[in-house]
Amino acid sequence: MKKQNIIFFTWENQVFLDKDLQKWIGVFIQKHWDFNVSKFNNDNISNVNIESELMTPPFLWWYRLVVLEDFPCWKKKDTENDNKKSFDEIILSCLDKIPENNIVIFVESFPDKKLALYKKLVEVANIKEYKNLEGDSLNEYVRQRLINIDNLAINRLIQYKNSELTKIESEIDKLSLFKINDRITEEDIKKYIIPEIEISIFQLTDAIAEMNFRQAIANLNIILETNSVFQVFSTIMSNLRTSIYIHYLISIWLWKNEIIETLWIHPFLFDKAKRLNIWKIKKLFENLVTIDKKAKTWELIWESEHWLRLAIEKSLLNLKN
Repeated sequence: MKKQNIIFFTWENQVFLDKDLQKWIGVFIQKHWDFNVSKFNNDNISNVNIESELMTPPFLWWYRLVVLEDFPCWKKKDTENDNKKSFDEIILSCLDKIPENNIVIFVESFPDKKLALYKKLVEVANIKEYKNLEGDSLNEYVRQRLINIDNLAINRLIQYKNSELTKIESEIDKLSLFKINDRITEEDIKKYIIPEIEISIFQLTDAIAEMNFRQAIANLNIILETNSVFQVFSTIMSNLRTSIYIHYLISIWLWKNEIIETLWIHPFLFDKAKRLNIWKIKKLFENLVTIDKKAKTWELIWESEHWLRLAIEKSLLNLKN
């Protein structure tokens, strides 16, 4: 049976979840004062008597609010008491006894659904799900936040930030500060927004697929301006490996949706990989694997990041042959 005073905020749309949570806390403080609000998470709960926090009635007022972020907890975090029960276990034992005037909000975007506390919350809590925005709904959200933005600019912004709403929101805040009345164009996005490294790697592999090695080297240099060469090397390897997997699964006649679910990838990545020259991709991957192996077995010793950068550039240029 659902309990009206127990609420569970969940799912991956952290932007909307955080906004709603702050709104709830703000409205509660206006009505019932801030001394009746307690907020805990994995960082500050270690020495808290959580049972007392959940069971203590409001002080000099009608309601009390307890916010538990990071619960149900992915990791078992022990309490300081002798029997070493986890906080999840203590919370679970209290759920059916929490006074009606105590409002308890649980916050966890990615709960472990195997946990007993999660299963109990599904049974008794009022669940507020914050699903990620995708496709048209994400485009429309950006347009609502930036009413003077062009359609091409919206698409470019979403692409640069890999459809991740938290990162898009941060860029929206930045754009709204210096583009108050002017139109925001695709060129503005290219000029002011730094693409996520994965998107930059896509642009690099696109240049390889088109046999445009001058552009590939130029893209590599742009990526290395804002990222460590070791991170870039690792990301290129990961991206190439995924592309090879995609082509292999296509070759054994798996459908697009099956491949996306199997590899846990965005449809955008599938469409990109499908168009690549798989033989060039395999050759580049083999070259980079050789570099990686020699580095790990001390056949190659990097005196500086510059040497690894040269090795990557050489691998790209070798694709001409």
